Amino acid sequence: MASVGELLARLTKAASQTPPEGSQTLSICGLVCGTLVPRSYEVLRSPAFYDVFEPTSRGLELSYAGEQGARDLATLAQMLHDGKLITQWRNELLDVVPLDFSHTVTKAERGIFRFLGLSTTCVHALATDDDGRFWIARRSPTKQVDPGLWDTLSGGLSSAGETLQETLVRETFEEAGLRSDQYSQIAPPTTFLVTRPVRDGWMRERTVVFRVKLKSHVVPNNRDGEVAGFEAVKKSELLDRIDQNLFTLDAALAFLYALQSEMKQ
Repeated sequence: MASVGELLARLTKAASQTPPEGSQTLSICGLVCGTLVPRSYEVLRSPAFYDVFEPTSRGLELSYAGEQGARDLATLAQMLHDGKLITQWRNELLDVVPLDFSHTVTKAERGIFRFLGLSTTCVHALATDDDGRFWIARRSPTKQVDPGLWDTLSGGLSSAGETLQETLVRETFEEAGLRSDQYSQIAPPTTFLVTRPVRDGWMRERTVVFRVKLKSHVVPNNRDGEVAGFEAVKKSELLDRIDQNLFTLDAALAFLYALQSEMKQ
């Protein structure tokens, strides 16, 4: 069986890629916020989008942040959706942030984030039971992304205006049916960055992993239809399934970074 270090070395390579040659930057009011892969850049520099972006020496720029920027990005999202240039539409707003995640610049429809290479934040709950087994969730076979693969107990993107703790509470309730009084945080969160190409464009995601312990006799129960089932497994079984590529890349890294941090303590 591969070790935590060996698995991390293998998977980190897939999760820490550089943008393809020819990629350009997307700036908002002078702040670099996104990475435009060649396909996205070629689409957005066409005459249909002249009223949305200004060309720069490094790529394209949106002139307005705040509410006006949100309106401009909403118009852009609708144009991309109508033109079938993006594969997902969520009717969910996410915060648009600069590369350092320091503050919110504006807001936009979740479905355009990969097309524009905008940064997202994903919060995972990595849960154990009284016996030290890890709770894992099998993704629904109808999920658009990674159907049927194993995942952490819960995980999802932070919506616009949410704190990390609020995302943890919301996602853990929606995906595992757990109230915040049914588990406790047992370690500081682990954070890592994923950068890789995806179908719509470019993924740049800060992943925040909360280690939690479920209270005695608490069993997760999905509420939103996104999970096919749960299972509690020992560390050896967890690592074996990661080695067999049965987990999503993000979930596998969440477990491995948390285990690595635990080993260093």
